[in-house]
Amino acid sequence: MPENRKHALRSPWKIVRLTERVGDHLRHALRRWQARRTAAALELLGDDVLRDIGLTRAQIPALALRVTTPATPTAARRRSVSHPLSAKEGTT
Repeated sequence: MPENRKHALRSPWKIVRLTERVGDHLRHALRRWQARRTAAALELLGDDVLRDIGLTRAQIPALALRVTTPATPTAARRRSVSHPLSAKEGTT
């Protein structure tokens, strides 16, 4: 196969990988922005309110990151989504 043909076949995959990486960077930037907004909102709360909800000011940055982290489905949920019908249901 000529070299130009090989390059033409690989090119779409490079574009897909590039768009995936750009999407990853955008999601990461959005998460950082959301975490900063959450931390800023929590910083505005008074010490007595933070104490009532069981937080210290030192915990705010970690909490803001944890709250803005996208939920990851459990293994059982991933299986049910990827295979909505079990083998038994598919045969009936």
